[in-house]
Amino acid sequence: MRAHRTLKTIAVGAAAMVILAGCGDSGADDDEDFTLDIAITTDLQAFNPLSVTNATDIQVMNTMYLPLMRLKEGGGLEPGLMSSCTYEDGNQRVEWTIDDGYQWSDGEPVTADDVVFTMQTGIASDMYGLWQGNVESVEALDESTVSANLLTPATTACEDSSQVLVVPQHVWGDVVEEQGADQMGTFTLSEKDALWVGNGPYVLAEERKGDRYTFERNEHWPTEHGEVKASSVVYRFFPDANTAQVALTSGEVAAIAPAVSESARRTLEGSGGVELETVAPGTSYAKLTVNTDRVPEQELRSLLLSFVDPEQVVKSVLLDTGEPLVTPLVSGGLTPDVDEREFSTAEAERIVAETGADAREFRVLCDSGVANFVKILDLMTEKAAEVGITLVNDCQERNSARSASKEGNFDLFINPLGAGYLSPLTFTTISWDPRQADLGVFYGGHYEDPVIQQAADEARASGTSEAGEKAAKTIVERVYEQGYARGIYSPEMAFAVSSDYSGWETANFESFSITNAWSLANVTRAD
Repeated sequence: MRAHRTLKTIAVGAAAMVILAGCGDSGADDDEDFTLDIAITTDLQAFNPLSVTNATDIQVMNTMYLPLMRLKEGGGLEPGLMSSCTYEDGNQRVEWTIDDGYQWSDGEPVTADDVVFTMQTGIASDMYGLWQGNVESVEALDESTVSANLLTPATTACEDSSQVLVVPQHVWGDVVEEQGADQMGTFTLSEKDALWVGNGPYVLAEERKGDRYTFERNEHWPTEHGEVKASSVVYRFFPDANTAQVALTSGEVAAIAPAVSESARRTLEGSGGVELETVAPGTSYAKLTVNTDRVPEQELRSLLLSFVDPEQVVKSVLLDTGEPLVTPLVSGGLTPDVDEREFSTAEAERIVAETGADAREFRVLCDSGVANFVKILDLMTEKAAEVGITLVNDCQERNSARSASKEGNFDLFINPLGAGYLSPLTFTTISWDPRQADLGVFYGGHYEDPVIQQAADEARASGTSEAGEKAAKTIVERVYEQGYARGIYSPEMAFAVSSDYSGWETANFESFSITNAWSLANVTRAD
């Protein structure tokens, strides 16, 4: 493993620090300078702000790249890089006004051109398969105003733009032109330090893959968004959760990111010097999906889904730190009124006999790195065996599991989904948009359904939040009734931080919580 940093980067950074120190603009109190060490237990995968997919990647990228909108503490959204967002032309067009207080770490201003460049690159490379699937075109009206024409009217584009992490056109432009915008989904920042220019409170300064990622203070960060106290932030990779917990309790690190597991939470609750910041259930969840291509029988699909008992999962796996679910969770906290199917051994045996399910093996896919999913599969396997059905553990490493899911290489799939920052309208109309490659892929399934499609089409035609909520309920009810998928649980997240520090923000979605830019800008030593 080697650190990678060029002399050019060091020289530019040093020069900027000298100039700013003379101007008194840094906003940092030298007496408060310290290093903020944060433990991560998954190493970075994509290392690309335009194509972040897992929680750790998103959190680390949030350190130096700002989204247009941010999740705020206690729930909901508020302006991030932008100062305002409005709808025009009967909700067929949306305009963002960029906050002119932000600058890139090389001193250049953040402009509308940067936002347009980021969006156009994302659309061309199909990296924003959700709300940007409804963007027809995007342009800069002036230095601070971005306008996007939508394919269908929508009143949710402002809040859904929280996904976009803006990158600098003047730095990234040549790379995108050389490699092609449609190839940027596989691009990586690793060992390309000329591109380490951000608009967050910290900017990447050193990379040691498999070890640590060091970020130094962005001297151009606007102090009205937080007096940046720490001189640097270091994400330190620990190969397992136990060593990360030891590092936290010993004072070696200031926090663990993302949220800690239920068992770790119980261990840390009794540790001195550690505080647990909790976020109520309702912003993310785990679900079980059936591949209809491999299991076309509706009764059998429903039976397979019944092998998971959400009440048991919450009690024995989550240790009562979550809520059981029947349907998949609706974005925006909406909950359809659907009754749980009662499991009947006699009915299960009838279905098994009629479908010949006892002569088949059903491969269950999951992310093997998530202990909860493996435990859930163990419980399911025991229950399925009681009626003669064999479930085979096919859990894999995260990226392999994601690829297998996309290709449909599974019978059952246990996977997580975040619903906390997407509006119900986007949740439905874009997820089941015929322009998307796989209808229903939002649930990890491979199915088409006329009832689902009609609900999505009607919501799309209306473009209102109310229509989105109605369609979302209709869709998740249909998903459950037809045995396509079911909810398992929504966790109560807990973030473990050292009591030696204060100022952390706990947003209601773990990927954008304690390590978001504004949270890090405000963290200081406790009194």
